[in-house]
Amino acid sequence: MDQINEKPEKLCELGYQYYFGINVKIDKDKAKTYFRSATNK
Repeated sequence: MDQINEKPEKLCELGYQYYFGINVKIDKDKAKTYFRSATNK
């Protein structure tokens, strides 16, 4: 899996979950939810 070096906001837009520095390709709506959850802690 290719390493993607983007800001969390950009990863969210691309449908990636940014979590503990790991980029996982997932559903875009889920990515937004995970991103909000991670940034609200």
